[in-house]
Amino acid sequence: LTQDYQALQQMLEQDIVRDLLIVMADPDRAWDSRTAATRALFEILQRDVDSCNFVVESGMKDVFESILSQYDEKMPALALIMTCNCITVLGSHPATRKKVVSPSLISSLLGCFRELPEDTMPLKLSACEALCGLLSEPETRHYLRILNGLETVWSAVTQRPNNIQFLQSAATFLHLCVTNDKGFTATLLRLNALNWLLSQGGLRNECPAWEVALETILNKFLPIKFAMTGRLDLTDITDSNFYITKLSLTRDQLDKNKFPILEYFIVNNCCPIQILYVANFEENYRLSSSGSLTSKRTASTKSILSKNESVLSMTNSYKCEKFRYVDVYLQEYIETMKTILNRNGFLSIESDRKDSVVDGDTIKKKALLIGEFVAKQMGGTDRFERCSIHTLDLHVNELKVEIMNSIIPVGWMRVGLHLERAFLFKVLADQVGLPAALVRGQYHQRGWVEIAVPCIPPAPRPAYPHHLLRPSHVVDLMASPVTLYPL
Repeated sequence: LTQDYQALQQMLEQDIVRDLLIVMADPDRAWDSRTAATRALFEILQRDVDSCNFVVESGMKDVFESILSQYDEKMPALALIMTCNCITVLGSHPATRKKVVSPSLISSLLGCFRELPEDTMPLKLSACEALCGLLSEPETRHYLRILNGLETVWSAVTQRPNNIQFLQSAATFLHLCVTNDKGFTATLLRLNALNWLLSQGGLRNECPAWEVALETILNKFLPIKFAMTGRLDLTDITDSNFYITKLSLTRDQLDKNKFPILEYFIVNNCCPIQILYVANFEENYRLSSSGSLTSKRTASTKSILSKNESVLSMTNSYKCEKFRYVDVYLQEYIETMKTILNRNGFLSIESDRKDSVVDGDTIKKKALLIGEFVAKQMGGTDRFERCSIHTLDLHVNELKVEIMNSIIPVGWMRVGLHLERAFLFKVLADQVGLPAALVRGQYHQRGWVEIAVPCIPPAPRPAYPHHLLRPSHVVDLMASPVTLYPL
């Protein structure tokens, strides 16, 4: 009857949805009747949006949680599957999605992943699809973190079930988690998910959705992408809190999940020998400073923060949120760089960085201006003293003592070699709309920047799509600063 529009409308006029919800919620009825009512409700919800609104507004939406919470081996799997399908339909409508989300519902859906003697894979598939439909809501992602939802789903994935539909749905779940909230990437890395996915070539071939999920993890968490591949492409745009390790990690270290996650690195008081360079230019917490950009250049080890005010101090009471300070010097770098570009006739507003095309006329000129700025800022405190590994190590150790941490804000650095200068160049270039590739070499602390300088046709101010550009020149930031060498 639900497949006939007129018959469906006649049933809805008789308040059939409320009757079905009453049957589903009645514990004295046999499960056969309750299962049939759940299936009938699912058919109606698929075809009538008003019925979806009625379910969430009637005060009887808790019936779904009630059924799912009774999950055991004696309960018919079809009743649970149909309940999950109803939740999936409710999650497909923005108006009802927000109203149906609750911590008890998310907990009940995660309970469907429990292992029972019988085959529960169809139920896991339905529960995973229901979670996918709710993931666009911030509340859903919040409850998943509290209830370890990502760990629960990942545990079911690592058992390699012979169900391609579930694997497809789980890949979509991970993709949506990371796409909507980059914080889930740290959880996946802690679970060693990235290394597991890289080792499962057969799974990625059998289910291409996992290839997409793997690419999403790397693209949404650029620090691990740079550590594993040694490269950030022209289209990889760094955001605030992007960081790199001073020393490159070996393949064995990466395979053993030794890459430092910033939040865990802070909270767990990790080894001070391991140094991270971080770029944080968002206005969250501001480090109180006593001096301008110029005064910082002349001061060597004078502390800008008192020990009591430092939000970088590693103590047992340290809270990760306090690390979200803003690097005031890096902020000044970005603003100064935009002023320089504007003075030279180049637009450098924030929207330039996110456009899908780039002005081919300005690429080379922008690169030279940024390169000159970077070489000047990281040229050392004494212009007559040549930068070396020794002077860099001394400077980094001074900063570690000053801020009482081995996480070094790149804006605080006055001395930099290949890697440090390339890192700063990449951050600045991404903020002013210049596509640049950051590359780490195989030798000790080597790094460089590649840019794409297209052959400009006679047409005035040609525009090139970002994804079609290919690196063609290396920017020299050390031997002969402000020089481009063709690849």
